[in-house]
Amino acid sequence: MVLFNRSRVAVLLAVVLVLGGLTAGASVQEDPVRLPIPGVPTQAAQVSTRPNQRAVAAHLKPASFVYEDTGSAGIQLTFDDGPSPLWTPKVLQVLAKYHVHAIFCMVGFRVREHPELVRAVADAGHTLCNHTVEHDPSIGTWSVPDIRADLVENNELITAASGGVKPVYFRSPHGDFTPRIVEVAREVGLASLGWKVTATDWADPPPPAWDIAANIHHHVRPGSIILFHDAGSPGTHAQTVAALKLVLDDFQRRHLKTAYL
Repeated sequence: MVLFNRSRVAVLLAVVLVLGGLTAGASVQEDPVRLPIPGVPTQAAQVSTRPNQRAVAAHLKPASFVYEDTGSAGIQLTFDDGPSPLWTPKVLQVLAKYHVHAIFCMVGFRVREHPELVRAVADAGHTLCNHTVEHDPSIGTWSVPDIRADLVENNELITAASGGVKPVYFRSPHGDFTPRIVEVAREVGLASLGWKVTATDWADPPPPAWDIAANIHHHVRPGSIILFHDAGSPGTHAQTVAALKLVLDDFQRRHLKTAYL
């Protein structure tokens, strides 16, 4: 059985991208974000808990190792490098439509630029993750005091922007975890969060949405943590938004549960 009919999906996807103003290669203007975001809940209590759809689990605890799966049957979606005024609202709208929870790994310089989006993510019931202040992949080699200062600063930025919701996870830039940075994260109360399945939406040029969805379809398993991006390289995440819809449709067809970490 062929899950993805490429010609049919290509036509449908082209329509979605054009109507949504997401055509790859188009000049994109980052307009100010209007809140509330249409279709996105503004209180955590509004996030759906439909039976058999979500495998609810407690937050993973800080540890001296990197978590690469959820420890449950639930699949956890994660989004790195935001928040973005263009892509984060679109991701939130898709997640709200499918009643799916995600973890957003945020970088401090973008938190400073768009604190209202941090609040929107938290108010929608999603979990916050510290992705360092400047997204410097060498941070794992820094001195312990310098690593701690960066993580504490970003924790404070995210907590202030969210209205008091603290990050509970840490993800090192590019997934470059070192024993040193994992231990510092643990000391400041953060569980280090890796992944086993990637959307490869960071590639330049990014793969088409149906390729992203097909790759996830073939590699995802119960308990998988999936890496997506809502900002950062390659500059456009139209494919991410379109692929996310295909992925969540696929989860529904296969009766796969999502996690709430």
